[in-house]
Amino acid sequence: MNTEKDTRIGSGVGLDIADSFWMYNLADKTINGKTQYAGDDTMSYWKGHCSKATQNAEEIRQYINCGWIDTLHSYGDFSIEGGFTRTHAEEAVAELNAMGCQIQVWTNHGDIKNSQNFYGTIDDNFTGDNPDTDAYHTDLTLNSGIEFVWNKTGSQLGYESIIKPVSLWDGQQVWGFQRFTHNTGPKSFLRNQLGKVANRVETITGISSRIFTVLKSNLWHPERLHEQLSEKNLQQLVDNGQYAIIGQHLGCREKPLPVSARKALRKLRERQDEEEILVSRTSRLLEYNRVWKFLEYNVHGDVIDISHVADPIFDNFVPELKQLRGITFYTESPSTTSITLRGDPIPEDELQENPPDGEMSSIGVRWFEPDRTDYTP
Repeated sequence: MNTEKDTRIGSGVGLDIADSFWMYNLADKTINGKTQYAGDDTMSYWKGHCSKATQNAEEIRQYINCGWIDTLHSYGDFSIEGGFTRTHAEEAVAELNAMGCQIQVWTNHGDIKNSQNFYGTIDDNFTGDNPDTDAYHTDLTLNSGIEFVWNKTGSQLGYESIIKPVSLWDGQQVWGFQRFTHNTGPKSFLRNQLGKVANRVETITGISSRIFTVLKSNLWHPERLHEQLSEKNLQQLVDNGQYAIIGQHLGCREKPLPVSARKALRKLRERQDEEEILVSRTSRLLEYNRVWKFLEYNVHGDVIDISHVADPIFDNFVPELKQLRGITFYTESPSTTSITLRGDPIPEDELQENPPDGEMSSIGVRWFEPDRTDYTP
């Protein structure tokens, strides 16, 4: 995905795509005196629901540091059995702080047993932001650096701005965002309803089967990635100049990606090479959207002086250079225009002049350089 190395299914597509992670996995079980680690086949920082034994800690640390992981997919997998408490959050936040890892993005996970999810107005069983419950943790979680939250599925593909304020039960606010996860229409509605039944059966019985997977697949399984990345959908984004976040479960399979998914990803890379679509990891896209939407600046002749980002939720802040990447200003004379940050010039080699795009010429801060390094251990 991130590199261009040769693999058993062809060369990599070299796209800036990041993944999510868990601190905890499914709880261990003791059967006939033998402990079975329920999450042995799934990546998580710790084994089971306690912080005593690590599982994939070193890999997760490495992938967070290089940017291949940028999202906390809730604190862990508590599906079917539940059991999440505030202590789990305290231990996880302490560990992330000790590593120096600040995660900005949270995505809810799983069934109604995942009481850690928020915000709770979606489902009364999601109480991670409710101070009156044992699962309350959003005071800790937002203080640790989480600023963007995905909290429900969506059938809308593109947005003029993909972030919007979300109010939590504890009175805090956070930036919410939507992911494109399913289609609309009679057939999709029926499939989604069957999927809800399948989820409920799994929760009650603990039984999982291929039939359930097919019923509840929606669009966020690799078998349907080509539908999310269809030519029609990509062209819609290009024509409307919109943001989109695609929700997927690319790692939830033992077999290689289906041919349809590989073709779709290669088409997406072609669109990027043609400079029609920019593919970005989730945290970068969300940060760009926030800065683009709330950037304050002044124009003095041929100087554009950036002042601050007037974030209405997390207060004003002076952006770092990395937070300004991609920000562009229209001007009739980009060659004589300079950009400063509170009076300090942004180096010329960090700026980019752009030809007219249908309106006029522009100048902006260069986007991140592609990094197609193989960071696997």
